[in-house]
Amino acid sequence: MSIDACARLVAKGDPDRFAATMATALPARAPLLVLYAFNIEVARAPWASKESLISHMRLQWWRDIVDQAGRSARPAHEVAGPLVDLILAQGLDRTLLGAMITARQFDIDRQAFEGFDALCSYLGASAGNLMQLAGQALGSKSSNSSVFQAGGIALGALNLLRAAPRLTDVAAAPFDVADHGLITRIAQFGLIQLETARQGQGTCTQNERAAFLPLWQVQPLLQKAARLPALIGLDQLVQHPLGRSFGLVKAGILGLW
Repeated sequence: MSIDACARLVAKGDPDRFAATMATALPARAPLLVLYAFNIEVARAPWASKESLISHMRLQWWRDIVDQAGRSARPAHEVAGPLVDLILAQGLDRTLLGAMITARQFDIDRQAFEGFDALCSYLGASAGNLMQLAGQALGSKSSNSSVFQAGGIALGALNLLRAAPRLTDVAAAPFDVADHGLITRIAQFGLIQLETARQGQGTCTQNERAAFLPLWQVQPLLQKAARLPALIGLDQLVQHPLGRSFGLVKAGILGLW
């Protein structure tokens, strides 16, 4: 399974996850890069065209890839091929993969969330499922799936807050960036999920914990968002480069995030 194309895609499209992946042990990198590349592909699908039908067709193509893995010829696509290999090798839960794809249908409509519960469900189906699948790819069993789900939701909350200004610029804001109360609530929700993941990581093996490394920035940035929600609208929810580097080293060497 060649994952060079997946690595390039993640390095360019999701540099924070790429940096975290490079801090993991070598055997963990390939499966994680394949999943993260798949995530980028389905996340981009709703924005591939102004025609919603084309976006839906792109998502359906990925759904067919997942559903037909092992039942039809291996796709030649540089991400789909390695994804099928990973599904078959690790027995990835296709329901979770399908839910990730379905979640992105929301992005096609360019609408705001219909309430906080809808927002939380979206985070679970997209980011939560991604981290749960990352755990599976590294050998995790269903007994600790909720731990990975919580970690993914925490990271998803952060990424949603960071993406909101750019989505606002293209009239596709998932929430009002001027609603500081909602921003604080999202940040606090993410911090609760982060603590849940921390409390449960003891049930995971050392190898499986590599899936948690992308969480290295979550606490400081969500705390900042909760304290200074106006930063979201200004697109200034960032970490100092030194703090960012130290956080990644601490997560990679000590497993602290």
